[in-house]
Amino acid sequence: MKYPAKRYRQFRFSQKFFRYLLIRRVAIQKDNIVLVTGSRGIGKSTLAINMAMGLSNAEKIKNEYTKFVAKFHPKEKIEDHSNEINPFNMERDIVFTSDGLHDLCKNSKMGFIVADEAIVSTGRRNSMTKANKILHRILTINRKNCNTIFFLLPSVEDFDVSILQYVSHWVHVEDRGAAIVFLKGKPSVFGRKAWDLDKMRKTYDKFKDDNPTVARPPFWLFDNFRGKMKFGPMNIAVEEKYLKLAFEKKNKQDEEEELAKLKKSAKGDAKINPKIEILNSIVDELLSGKIYDTADYYAYCSKTEMTKAKMNKLANEILARRGDGRNALRVIKENKEHKDDKIAENMKIRKIIY
Repeated sequence: MKYPAKRYRQFRFSQKFFRYLLIRRVAIQKDNIVLVTGSRGIGKSTLAINMAMGLSNAEKIKNEYTKFVAKFHPKEKIEDHSNEINPFNMERDIVFTSDGLHDLCKNSKMGFIVADEAIVSTGRRNSMTKANKILHRILTINRKNCNTIFFLLPSVEDFDVSILQYVSHWVHVEDRGAAIVFLKGKPSVFGRKAWDLDKMRKTYDKFKDDNPTVARPPFWLFDNFRGKMKFGPMNIAVEEKYLKLAFEKKNKQDEEEELAKLKKSAKGDAKINPKIEILNSIVDELLSGKIYDTADYYAYCSKTEMTKAKMNKLANEILARRGDGRNALRVIKENKEHKDDKIAENMKIRKIIY
Protein backbone atom coordinates (compact mmCIF):
# COMPACT_ATOMS: atom_id res chain seq x y z
CA MET A 1 0.00 0.00 0.00
CA LYS A 2 1.34 3.46 -0.94
CA TYR A 3 1.45 6.13 1.76
CA PRO A 4 1.90 9.60 0.16
CA ALA A 5 2.81 11.33 3.43
CA LYS A 6 5.69 8.95 4.20
CA ARG A 7 8.14 11.47 2.73
CA TYR A 8 7.41 13.78 5.71
CA ARG A 9 8.10 11.23 8.45
CA GLN A 10 11.43 12.78 9.47
CA PHE A 11 10.30 16.39 9.16
CA ARG A 12 10.64 18.38 12.38
CA PHE A 13 8.44 21.43 12.82
CA SER A 14 9.79 24.21 15.02
CA GLN A 15 7.22 26.37 16.79
CA LYS A 16 8.66 29.36 14.92
CA PHE A 17 8.02 27.70 11.56
CA PHE A 18 4.48 26.75 12.59
CA ARG A 19 3.81 30.36 13.62
CA TYR A 20 5.15 31.44 10.24
CA LEU A 21 2.53 29.24 8.52
CA LEU A 22 -0.19 30.89 10.60
CA ILE A 23 1.07 34.43 9.96
CA ARG A 24 1.44 33.70 6.25
CA ARG A 25 -2.26 32.91 5.89
CA VAL A 26 -3.20 36.03 7.87
CA ALA A 27 -0.78 38.13 5.78
CA ILE A 28 -2.71 37.18 2.63
CA GLN A 29 -5.98 37.86 4.50
CA LYS A 30 -7.15 34.35 5.29
CA ASP A 31 -8.36 33.02 8.62
CA ASN A 32 -6.81 30.15 10.58
CA ILE A 33 -8.73 27.49 12.48
CA VAL A 34 -6.17 25.45 14.42
CA LEU A 35 -7.48 22.25 15.99
CA VAL A 36 -5.40 21.11 18.99
CA THR A 37 -6.31 17.60 20.18
CA GLY A 38 -5.02 15.24 22.85
CA SER A 39 -6.17 13.46 25.99
CA ARG A 40 -7.02 15.44 29.10
CA GLY A 41 -4.00 16.83 30.95
CA ILE A 42 -1.47 15.95 28.24
CA GLY A 43 -0.55 19.55 27.36
CA LYS A 44 -3.02 21.00 24.84
CA SER A 45 -3.33 24.28 26.74
CA THR A 46 0.45 24.43 27.20
CA LEU A 47 1.06 24.05 23.46
CA ALA A 48 -1.64 26.56 22.46
CA ILE A 49 -0.55 29.18 25.03
CA ASN A 50 3.12 28.74 24.12
CA MET A 51 2.23 29.17 20.45
CA ALA A 52 0.05 32.22 21.14
CA MET A 53 2.57 33.88 23.49
CA GLY A 54 5.06 33.80 20.62
CA LEU A 55 2.55 35.97 18.74
CA SER A 56 2.19 38.63 21.43
CA ASN A 57 4.74 41.14 20.11
CA ALA A 58 3.96 42.97 16.85
CA GLU A 59 7.58 43.85 16.05
CA LYS A 60 8.78 40.30 16.70
CA ILE A 61 6.01 38.89 14.49
CA LYS A 62 7.00 41.17 11.61
CA ASN A 63 10.74 40.39 11.95
CA GLU A 64 10.27 36.61 12.11
CA TYR A 65 7.84 36.66 9.20
CA THR A 66 10.22 38.73 7.05
CA LYS A 67 13.06 36.25 7.71
CA PHE A 68 10.95 33.23 6.71
CA VAL A 69 9.59 34.93 3.59
CA ALA A 70 13.18 35.76 2.52
CA LYS A 71 14.16 32.14 3.11
CA PHE A 72 11.23 30.25 1.59
CA HIS A 73 9.57 32.69 -0.83
CA PRO A 74 12.25 35.23 -1.91
CA LYS A 75 10.77 35.89 -5.36
CA GLU A 76 7.09 35.70 -4.57
CA LYS A 77 5.15 38.95 -4.72
CA ILE A 78 2.01 39.14 -2.60
CA GLU A 79 0.12 41.97 -0.95
CA ASP A 80 1.50 41.72 2.59
CA HIS A 81 -0.86 42.60 5.45
CA SER A 82 1.33 41.24 8.26
CA ASN A 83 1.84 44.76 9.68
CA GLU A 84 -1.93 44.84 10.46
CA ILE A 85 -1.73 41.82 12.76
CA ASN A 86 -3.27 42.25 16.22
CA PRO A 87 -0.87 40.60 18.75
CA PHE A 88 -2.13 38.05 21.28
CA ASN A 89 -3.25 39.38 24.67
CA MET A 90 -3.92 36.67 27.25
CA GLU A 91 -6.52 38.56 29.31
CA ARG A 92 -8.54 39.41 26.22
CA ASP A 93 -7.95 36.49 23.87
CA ILE A 94 -8.70 33.36 25.92
CA VAL A 95 -12.38 32.33 25.86
CA PHE A 96 -14.40 29.48 27.36
CA THR A 97 -17.90 30.02 25.86
CA SER A 98 -19.44 30.39 22.42
CA ASP A 99 -20.75 33.85 23.44
CA GLY A 100 -17.23 34.98 24.36
CA LEU A 101 -15.88 33.54 21.13
CA HIS A 102 -18.60 35.24 19.08
CA ASP A 103 -17.87 38.66 20.61
CA LEU A 104 -14.13 38.30 20.13
CA CYS A 105 -14.38 37.12 16.50
CA LYS A 106 -16.78 39.95 15.75
CA ASN A 107 -14.72 42.71 17.37
CA SER A 108 -11.18 41.50 16.69
CA LYS A 109 -9.42 41.57 13.33
CA MET A 110 -6.28 39.61 12.42
CA GLY A 111 -5.91 38.54 16.06
CA PHE A 112 -5.12 35.27 17.87
CA ILE A 113 -7.75 33.53 20.03
CA VAL A 114 -7.50 30.46 22.30
CA ALA A 115 -10.88 28.72 22.66
CA ASP A 116 -10.14 26.53 25.67
CA GLU A 117 -12.35 23.53 26.44
CA ALA A 118 -14.10 24.13 23.13
CA ILE A 119 -15.87 20.75 23.32
CA VAL A 120 -18.68 22.56 25.19
CA SER A 121 -19.90 24.10 21.95
CA THR A 122 -18.43 21.96 19.15
CA GLY A 123 -19.06 18.35 20.17
CA ARG A 124 -20.20 16.01 17.42
CA ARG A 125 -23.10 14.96 19.64
CA ASN A 126 -24.40 18.52 19.16
CA SER A 127 -24.34 18.27 15.35
CA MET A 128 -26.90 20.51 13.64
CA THR A 129 -28.13 21.82 16.98
CA LYS A 130 -28.42 25.47 17.94
CA ALA A 131 -24.87 25.40 19.42
CA ASN A 132 -23.29 24.29 16.17
CA LYS A 133 -25.38 26.68 14.07
CA ILE A 134 -24.03 29.47 16.29
CA LEU A 135 -20.50 28.18 15.74
CA HIS A 136 -21.01 28.12 11.94
CA ARG A 137 -22.07 31.76 12.16
CA ILE A 138 -19.03 32.61 14.32
CA LEU A 139 -16.64 31.01 11.83
CA THR A 140 -18.32 32.83 8.94
CA ILE A 141 -17.76 36.13 10.77
CA ASN A 142 -14.20 35.09 11.50
CA ARG A 143 -13.37 34.43 7.85
CA LYS A 144 -13.95 38.11 7.12
CA ASN A 145 -11.90 39.28 10.10
CA CYS A 146 -9.01 36.84 9.47
CA ASN A 147 -8.50 35.79 13.10
CA THR A 148 -6.53 32.71 14.14
CA ILE A 149 -8.50 30.50 16.55
CA PHE A 150 -6.93 27.62 18.52
CA PHE A 151 -9.71 25.13 19.34
CA LEU A 152 -8.77 22.73 22.16
CA LEU A 153 -10.55 19.34 22.15
CA PRO A 154 -9.75 15.79 23.36
CA SER A 155 -10.35 14.21 19.94
CA VAL A 156 -10.86 15.22 16.32
CA GLU A 157 -14.04 13.14 16.40
CA ASP A 158 -15.46 15.52 19.01
CA PHE A 159 -15.47 18.23 16.35
CA ASP A 160 -18.56 18.45 14.16
CA VAL A 161 -17.75 17.03 10.70
CA SER A 162 -19.15 19.98 8.74
CA ILE A 163 -17.23 22.46 10.93
CA LEU A 164 -14.06 20.36 10.59
CA GLN A 165 -13.75 21.45 6.96
CA TYR A 166 -13.03 25.02 8.17
CA VAL A 167 -9.87 23.75 9.93
CA SER A 168 -6.60 24.80 8.28
CA HIS A 169 -4.15 23.17 10.77
CA TRP A 170 -4.52 20.17 13.08
CA VAL A 171 -1.98 19.54 15.85
CA HIS A 172 -2.36 16.33 17.87
CA VAL A 173 -0.51 16.18 21.21
CA GLU A 174 0.62 12.55 21.34
CA ASP A 175 2.80 12.72 24.48
CA ARG A 176 3.85 15.46 26.88
CA GLY A 177 6.01 17.84 24.88
CA ALA A 178 5.48 16.00 21.58
CA ALA A 179 2.90 16.85 18.91
CA ILE A 180 2.01 15.66 15.41
CA VAL A 181 1.26 18.26 12.73
CA PHE A 182 -1.37 17.74 10.03
CA LEU A 183 -2.09 20.31 7.33
CA LYS A 184 -5.22 20.81 5.26
CA GLY A 185 -5.35 19.10 1.87
CA LYS A 186 -6.60 20.80 -1.29
CA PRO A 187 -10.19 19.86 -2.20
CA SER A 188 -10.58 18.62 -5.77
CA VAL A 189 -13.18 19.75 -8.33
CA PHE A 190 -15.05 16.56 -7.41
CA GLY A 191 -15.46 17.71 -3.82
CA ARG A 192 -12.75 15.66 -2.11
CA LYS A 193 -12.75 16.59 1.57
CA ALA A 194 -9.88 18.63 2.97
CA TRP A 195 -10.08 16.42 6.08
CA ASP A 196 -11.32 12.94 5.21
CA LEU A 197 -11.60 11.11 8.55
CA ASP A 198 -13.28 8.10 6.93
CA LYS A 199 -10.29 7.62 4.64
CA MET A 200 -7.88 8.05 7.57
CA ARG A 201 -9.79 5.40 9.52
CA LYS A 202 -9.67 2.95 6.59
CA THR A 203 -5.93 3.55 6.19
CA TYR A 204 -5.42 2.95 9.91
CA ASP A 205 -7.49 -0.28 9.89
CA LYS A 206 -5.69 -1.59 6.78
CA PHE A 207 -2.28 -1.00 8.35
CA LYS A 208 -3.40 -2.77 11.56
CA ASP A 209 -4.62 -5.76 9.56
CA ASP A 210 -1.32 -5.94 7.65
CA ASN A 211 0.82 -5.37 10.78
CA PRO A 212 -1.01 -6.94 13.77
CA THR A 213 2.08 -6.83 16.01
CA VAL A 214 2.55 -3.04 15.70
CA ALA A 215 1.02 -1.38 18.79
CA ARG A 216 0.95 2.18 17.46
CA PRO A 217 0.70 2.74 13.68
CA PRO A 218 2.89 5.63 12.45
CA PHE A 219 1.26 8.98 11.70
CA TRP A 220 2.93 9.27 8.30
CA LEU A 221 0.30 6.82 7.07
CA PHE A 222 -2.10 9.70 6.57
CA ASP A 223 -2.19 12.07 3.57
CA ASN A 224 -2.48 15.16 5.79
CA PHE A 225 0.56 14.32 7.96
CA ARG A 226 3.38 16.88 7.66
CA GLY A 227 5.75 16.27 10.57
CA LYS A 228 6.45 16.32 14.32
CA MET A 229 6.84 19.22 16.72
CA LYS A 230 8.34 19.39 20.22
CA PHE A 231 7.32 21.94 22.84
CA GLY A 232 8.41 22.74 26.38
CA PRO A 233 6.45 23.48 29.57
CA MET A 234 4.68 26.78 30.06
CA ASN A 235 6.69 29.57 31.64
CA ILE A 236 5.89 29.61 35.40
CA ALA A 237 4.73 33.26 35.43
CA VAL A 238 2.63 32.67 32.28
CA GLU A 239 1.13 29.50 33.78
CA GLU A 240 0.14 31.29 37.00
CA LYS A 241 -1.45 34.08 35.00
CA TYR A 242 -3.29 31.58 32.78
CA LEU A 243 -4.62 29.51 35.72
CA LYS A 244 -5.84 32.65 37.51
CA LEU A 245 -7.50 33.89 34.34
CA ALA A 246 -9.11 30.49 33.65
CA PHE A 247 -10.47 30.37 37.21
CA GLU A 248 -11.93 33.89 36.97
CA LYS A 249 -13.48 33.38 33.53
CA LYS A 250 -14.96 29.99 34.41
CA ASN A 251 -16.45 31.42 37.62
CA LYS A 252 -17.92 34.28 35.62
CA GLN A 253 -19.36 31.77 33.16
CA ASP A 254 -20.97 29.77 35.99
CA GLU A 255 -22.44 32.97 37.47
CA GLU A 256 -23.88 34.01 34.11
CA GLU A 257 -25.43 30.56 33.57
CA GLU A 258 -26.97 30.65 37.06
CA LEU A 259 -28.33 34.16 36.41
CA ALA A 260 -29.83 32.96 33.11
CA LYS A 261 -31.55 30.08 34.92
CA LEU A 262 -33.00 32.46 37.50
CA LYS A 263 -34.25 34.81 34.78
CA LYS A 264 -35.82 31.89 32.95
CA SER A 265 -37.41 30.71 36.18
CA ALA A 266 -38.73 34.22 36.86
CA LYS A 267 -40.34 34.29 33.41
CA GLY A 268 -41.94 30.96 34.20
CA ASP A 269 -43.30 32.39 37.45
CA ALA A 270 -44.80 35.35 35.58
CA LYS A 271 -46.68 32.99 33.29
CA ILE A 272 -48.36 31.11 36.13
CA ASN A 273 -49.28 34.14 38.27
CA PRO A 274 -51.45 34.45 40.33
CA LYS A 275 -51.07 30.71 40.99
CA ILE A 276 -47.53 31.37 42.16
CA GLU A 277 -48.99 33.37 45.07
CA ILE A 278 -50.99 30.32 46.13
CA LEU A 279 -47.86 28.18 45.90
CA ASN A 280 -45.94 30.66 48.05
CA SER A 281 -48.65 30.46 50.72
CA ILE A 282 -48.51 26.63 50.54
CA VAL A 283 -44.75 26.76 51.07
CA ASP A 284 -45.30 29.14 54.02
CA GLU A 285 -47.61 26.57 55.59
CA LEU A 286 -45.12 23.78 54.91
CA LEU A 287 -42.32 25.67 56.61
CA SER A 288 -44.49 26.68 59.57
CA GLY A 289 -45.39 23.00 60.16
CA LYS A 290 -49.11 23.43 59.44
CA ILE A 291 -49.08 20.84 56.63
CA TYR A 292 -48.00 17.41 57.93
CA ASP A 293 -50.04 15.11 55.72
CA THR A 294 -49.61 14.45 51.98
CA ALA A 295 -53.38 14.25 51.53
CA ASP A 296 -53.76 17.81 52.88
CA TYR A 297 -50.85 18.94 50.72
CA TYR A 298 -52.21 17.47 47.48
CA ALA A 299 -55.69 18.83 48.27
CA TYR A 300 -54.27 22.16 47.03
CA CYS A 301 -54.00 20.70 43.49
CA SER A 302 -57.62 21.66 42.77
CA LYS A 303 -56.98 25.21 44.01
CA THR A 304 -53.85 25.66 41.86
CA GLU A 305 -55.38 23.71 38.93
CA MET A 306 -52.16 21.70 38.63
CA THR A 307 -51.22 18.05 38.62
CA LYS A 308 -49.43 16.65 41.67
CA ALA A 309 -46.13 16.49 39.77
CA LYS A 310 -46.39 20.09 38.52
CA MET A 311 -47.32 21.51 41.90
CA ASN A 312 -44.57 19.51 43.59
CA LYS A 313 -41.96 20.73 41.10
CA LEU A 314 -42.87 24.40 41.55
CA ALA A 315 -43.06 24.12 45.34
CA ASN A 316 -39.60 22.53 45.36
CA GLU A 317 -38.23 25.38 43.22
CA ILE A 318 -39.64 27.95 45.68
CA LEU A 319 -38.08 26.05 48.60
CA ALA A 320 -34.73 26.01 46.80
CA ARG A 321 -34.89 29.75 46.12
CA ARG A 322 -35.61 30.38 49.80
CA GLY A 323 -32.42 28.49 50.65
CA ASP A 324 -34.13 25.40 52.07
CA GLY A 325 -32.29 22.26 51.00
CA ARG A 326 -35.35 20.01 51.40
CA ASN A 327 -38.11 19.15 48.96
CA ALA A 328 -41.81 19.49 49.82
CA LEU A 329 -42.37 15.82 50.68
CA ARG A 330 -39.34 15.80 52.97
CA VAL A 331 -40.72 18.87 54.79
CA ILE A 332 -44.10 17.11 55.21
CA LYS A 333 -42.38 14.00 56.59
CA GLU A 334 -40.37 16.03 59.10
CA ASN A 335 -43.47 18.02 60.07
CA LYS A 336 -45.31 14.75 60.79
CA GLU A 337 -42.40 13.39 62.85
CA HIS A 338 -42.29 16.63 64.83
CA LYS A 339 -46.08 16.51 65.41
CA ASP A 340 -45.90 12.84 66.52
CA ASP A 341 -43.10 13.70 68.94
CA LYS A 342 -45.19 16.53 70.35
CA ILE A 343 -48.22 14.24 70.79
CA ALA A 344 -46.04 11.62 72.51
CA GLU A 345 -44.61 14.27 74.83
CA ASN A 346 -48.11 15.53 75.68
CA MET A 347 -49.23 11.96 76.43
CA LYS A 348 -46.31 11.57 78.85
CA ILE A 349 -47.21 14.81 80.63
CA ARG A 350 -50.85 13.71 80.94
CA LYS A 351 -49.79 10.32 82.31
CA ILE A 352 -47.63 11.97 84.97
CA ILE A 353 -50.43 14.37 85.95
CA TYR A 354 -53.03 11.63 86.24
